[in-house]
Amino acid sequence: MTTLVFVGAGPRATGLLERIAANLPEFPQALDIHLVDPHPPGAGRVWRHAQSPLLRMNSMAEDVTMFTDESVVCEGPIRPGPSLYEWAEQVRAGGLDDEALTEQVRALRANSFPTRQLQSRYLEWVFDTVVKQLPDTVTVTVHPTTALSVTEGPDGRQLIPLADGETLAADVVVLTLGHLDTEPSAAHRELAKYAADNNLRYIPPEYAADTDLSVIQPGEHVVMRGFGLSFIDLMVLTTEGAAAGSSRTPPVPCGTSRRVWNPCCTWGRGVACRTTRRPTTGCSAAARRCRGSSRPTSSTRCRKAATSAPTCGRWWPRKLPGRTTTSCSTGIPSGCGWTGSTSTAGSRRCRGAARSSTR
Repeated sequence: MTTLVFVGAGPRATGLLERIAANLPEFPQALDIHLVDPHPPGAGRVWRHAQSPLLRMNSMAEDVTMFTDESVVCEGPIRPGPSLYEWAEQVRAGGLDDEALTEQVRALRANSFPTRQLQSRYLEWVFDTVVKQLPDTVTVTVHPTTALSVTEGPDGRQLIPLADGETLAADVVVLTLGHLDTEPSAAHRELAKYAADNNLRYIPPEYAADTDLSVIQPGEHVVMRGFGLSFIDLMVLTTEGAAAGSSRTPPVPCGTSRRVWNPCCTWGRGVACRTTRRPTTGCSAAARRCRGSSRPTSSTRCRKAATSAPTCGRWWPRKLPGRTTTSCSTGIPSGCGWTGSTSTAGSRRCRGAARSSTR
């Protein structure tokens, strides 16, 4: 019997199990499979249920699947299975054993962006389904702990000591680790030192669901670097999530919410606020309120309307291959639209004009 150890039991390991189950009829053999992960099998760390229901996927329900179909080119057999949305349709009538998830699954549409909690339940179902499809010659054992290292034993097999004291011996070790933590870079260490020297708090890059935001007090200003998916997660958790509260973050009283700033409104590629369509009514209405004049007919006029009030951000055209978009001044972050806070209704309207020009 061949022993396989998967370090990590999330979607990557589940996908490999599915491929093993699909190919075993052609290559029958006895397998002893072990999966090591402190988080639930199938979902793993990133998609585990134990995270805020405010966090969502960045893919629509109809586009998420763990199975192959006729569009997949591979040497192994094609074994179709339900997508996340198709699975939701199958369980919609009976519901799930969680009231909140039952409401989510019944409200889900093909073009919905599901919560990560609902994705967690789908991945757990896939894992259980795949394990049940394995023949009797295959055993699967889940170890809810952490692998400490991988070394070679005297007989050539791999040794994997676990945090619970057990040691596994494997013929094959597969590192299905998914997203990994990183050591702080020199730039991150410099920011941490600056924060410590100036009585500030610095939170290094990490998975948003694992970030302890309870250290941020109501009414404090929060500066976020970057404008990608983690920014969206943290913005939701520090604003809407703060109002609701969580196990680690108490509810923030109304009127004392945190102020979130993104100082550059760009991401790593240097492309700021790229627009995929020409601003129309939304931009025009906001800009018209802001400058009290006729309806602007282009994004350029919309940006001019935004800059006509002193509280608005400063905007300028940014030339990119095949298009012109905008970038915001680092000195006036309120022009970014999504971020910033102000106390006057007029400046909110101006920021609305600026925001519309980046849609």
